[in-house]
Amino acid sequence: MTMTGTETQSGGIDRRTFIKGAGVATGVAATGASAGRLDLAPVGDATAVDPYTLAYGTTAAFGWALREGWEALTGDAPPEGLTPDSLQQKVYEAALKRDNDNGSKFIDQQNILIGIDNVAYTEGKIAAIEALNEEKSQSEVETAATSAVDSYGSTVIKNFLKAWNESLNEVEQQAEVLNSHADVDPVNVMYYPDDDWGSNSTGNTYSPAEFIPFETRGIELPDGTTFDTKMLQSQYSSGFTPAEFDGGDWSNGSLQRLRLRVEAPDGSQVTYLSDQEWMPVYDEITQTFTDVRDGLLLWVDNVYGQVQSGQIEVSDLITPRERAAMMTDDGKYPPSSR
Repeated sequence: MTMTGTETQSGGIDRRTFIKGAGVATGVAATGASAGRLDLAPVGDATAVDPYTLAYGTTAAFGWALREGWEALTGDAPPEGLTPDSLQQKVYEAALKRDNDNGSKFIDQQNILIGIDNVAYTEGKIAAIEALNEEKSQSEVETAATSAVDSYGSTVIKNFLKAWNESLNEVEQQAEVLNSHADVDPVNVMYYPDDDWGSNSTGNTYSPAEFIPFETRGIELPDGTTFDTKMLQSQYSSGFTPAEFDGGDWSNGSLQRLRLRVEAPDGSQVTYLSDQEWMPVYDEITQTFTDVRDGLLLWVDNVYGQVQSGQIEVSDLITPRERAAMMTDDGKYPPSSR
């Protein structure tokens, strides 16, 4: 029942060894919530074949979704001694740069979820096949699969939250300089738009400079660890992290939404760090990993008995990396991009 492989004379993996497995794997896996993705796009082992390179030809914007140790863009506080207009312009330019960077990496890249789905399924399925090869019980195979997904999921979500934290670190730095300038009222530079309070207009009277340092909330990751995440904060402890929205509690109503607006001396504006942008991305990422776990559990349930009875061999359970090999002209693994 242990896994074997057939080599061609040229050293590549013989396609015929895995074509039969492809029928089993894709036919069974397609019944899962996410498994069908394997038939729709080139995928690969996260440590060997980079799915973003295969699908999109670049990994520049997607590094946060691929690896541990990814670092978010850091910002510098404006220098001291600037005139009011120069300081306001510096804060505006920093906000504009941050908004563009966040958009290119996270907010405007919904297709990245396809790649995350593929990598997560690859990690989980390889772990399950290894456990099957070691003749583990079904529950142990399921645990191996979901633990691999949870490990990768925690990396992705933590990197996403790192970028959020770094964005708020920059806001805190800017707000501190604005607070310390004798000739600048922070609310004239960075503020929360008044319509975020619904019908209870506040006239743009609140600036994040009033609420620094921001509170942190512990967000639980799929592997059970927690990550301290800053909360973009406003009046009466209202605010949000990408994982939760707190409308606060006061007599005139509650916060309806929250975003930050920064204004340049010439009246130009940038509005960013909106709950209606960040929270949906977080929800989609977490739902993606839930769907992958569900799909893998169904796949294991379908194939486990067949493996135990000898109806199929472990080697017939084609991995995504091997499937990527069948997509090339010569049947060999595509080269790793890293």
